[in-house]
Amino acid sequence: MKGEVTGFIRDFVRDAPYLREPLVGFAGCDSPMIRQLKNAVMPEHEMPDDILSDPKIIISYFLPFNKEVARSNVPGRYASKTWAACYNDTNRLIASLNDALVEHIQEMGFRAAYSRKTSQVSNDVLMSCWSQRHIAEIAGLGTFGLNNLLITRVGSCGRFGSVVCDLPIVPDLPETEKRCLYKLTGGCMKCVKNCPTGALREDGFLREVCFAMCQENKAECGTEVCGKCAVDIPCGFLMND
Repeated sequence: MKGEVTGFIRDFVRDAPYLREPLVGFAGCDSPMIRQLKNAVMPEHEMPDDILSDPKIIISYFLPFNKEVARSNVPGRYASKTWAACYNDTNRLIASLNDALVEHIQEMGFRAAYSRKTSQVSNDVLMSCWSQRHIAEIAGLGTFGLNNLLITRVGSCGRFGSVVCDLPIVPDLPETEKRCLYKLTGGCMKCVKNCPTGALREDGFLREVCFAMCQENKAECGTEVCGKCAVDIPCGFLMND
């Protein structure tokens, strides 16, 4: 079943011109790390059984951007029009993919649903009510870097999505390998240097400052994005790039 789900996702996004081949992982809904999200992220974080009764597995996928999209976002203080357009396009693609994946799983004779709160952010902590990156970490897709992005085996430059289901699939184990050069050697910090506002620092992350920058970008390009910490960095693209 893993192969069928992975193949479905890869076929669905195959013609997206701004993406490379996606990665897919599977998190067990009974993983202790799932319950810890209410502490690791925020108390209001959704649980899988808030989305689907008696869930078994969370299908998590990573849609990696191509290098042209990343290069477009390197110069300047504000996000490039290409980067903003790609962000908007992937929002629509993820929604369409999730709907199609739910329908496909139902046709297989099982149940599936996905969080409708992925875009909802708590005003108190400025964090998502369903953290795609933390779910992807539990699904074995990568480990976190200094830039708060999940670094997969093909890099950190891209978007995550997920669907909760009751497919009888053995979950993947979370990775333990660190790919962030700062966490490995104490060096690099290119992502910190790239941050135009100082929101990303060696000793922490100022969410309010980052959010304000995203709002600046909304005035410039119509979308609350930035992405400077995701481009022109060693961990943006990895393995056979």
